[in-house]
Amino acid sequence: MVSSLEWPPERPKVKPDSVVNEFKSTISQPNVPDLPQWPLPLPPNETNNHFVVYECFDKLCGGWSNRLYGMIGAYFIAIIYDRSLAIKINRPCSLVHFLQPRYVQWDVDIPQNWINISFNEINGYEISFDKLKDLDKSLRNQRNPVINIHIAQTGYIALFSKVKFYRTRLLEKGFSESQLDKLTFLHFPLKYQIYDLLFKLKPYLQERKDNYLKTFDKKPLICAHVRTGGGKTIPGDAARGRMFGTKTLWAFLQEKLQINKFKDAKVFLATDDDEVREEFKKTFGHVGTEISGNIVHIDRWKSQKRTIHDKAAACHGMDKVLLDFEIMSECDLLVITWRSGFSTMPALRNRHRNELYVWRCEGGSCWIEPFYKFQNETRNLFINAIKKLPFLNCEDILYC
Repeated sequence: MVSSLEWPPERPKVKPDSVVNEFKSTISQPNVPDLPQWPLPLPPNETNNHFVVYECFDKLCGGWSNRLYGMIGAYFIAIIYDRSLAIKINRPCSLVHFLQPRYVQWDVDIPQNWINISFNEINGYEISFDKLKDLDKSLRNQRNPVINIHIAQTGYIALFSKVKFYRTRLLEKGFSESQLDKLTFLHFPLKYQIYDLLFKLKPYLQERKDNYLKTFDKKPLICAHVRTGGGKTIPGDAARGRMFGTKTLWAFLQEKLQINKFKDAKVFLATDDDEVREEFKKTFGHVGTEISGNIVHIDRWKSQKRTIHDKAAACHGMDKVLLDFEIMSECDLLVITWRSGFSTMPALRNRHRNELYVWRCEGGSCWIEPFYKFQNETRNLFINAIKKLPFLNCEDILYC
């Protein structure tokens, strides 16, 4: 077990008085408490080589955030059913080129001739309890050593804490009642959350991250993620109706630059749109900064009708995707795009709890709001969705 008092050693150190106590702050929405540390899936020698495998091969898997949803869902399933966790991502290229295991050896080789069953329909916007029942039957069958799953729905994480069977199993495995009471995708531990339990950057990427952060000479870093959709960079991507609202975001960032603690800050941008990049450069000039490289979508390179990028470009683009993700996790102030998973996970890893915000556009208006409002709203959506599922009594809940 990793000490809950430790941080991943390669992450930048911060002064104790600069980190808000996320459990007592009246401004910041708390994360799930870190104590006790979340359990890890069992190693193969303790599961008789029975695996839950998150897979992403030929079918569409979504972007980096969709894949994280799936890997996190697989983490919970592995713990609940006493299976080892494996991760197999080859789209657009192997994940092991970019990330390596930290505390879970997820990059194991599984023989091709082993019996395996795939569940590829646990995705979309709706939670399906029936699909989980089918998955449950296969997971309980010890004659099925390998269960491949493809989950791209964050609501299942909340479901695991609400359904009696799942909750009981998680409590047996080491989770606490308090950890499960508010468990959703938006309420993970701050220290050594699931991403940091599973992954660390390959040395060449860690070196790039370290060198990039060193260029700021310990100056504060203000970050923003702008997800507009519909840009020329990723043809076929649905427009999100936000492009008109960037001026609201720029004004907010410029206002923050006037505050004493941010007067020498740099402003970092991650975006899916080259037009936004140009607008950002004109607005912030030498104060602005970003990771160099082309904008790519790691899941859409294969369809020539939908993207101008080929597989090689998408693989090369993974460096920028992961570095954007990592840098946003370290910012002194972060503004994410509303309902964008790509910047939500860095917000959950970020230690500056009182400087997390959401850029939101609806009904022709855009504004900035505290991150905790987004957390509360989304948690309530998950809870209401679970309440509407067609199980009302014990007989309808798995093995209760």
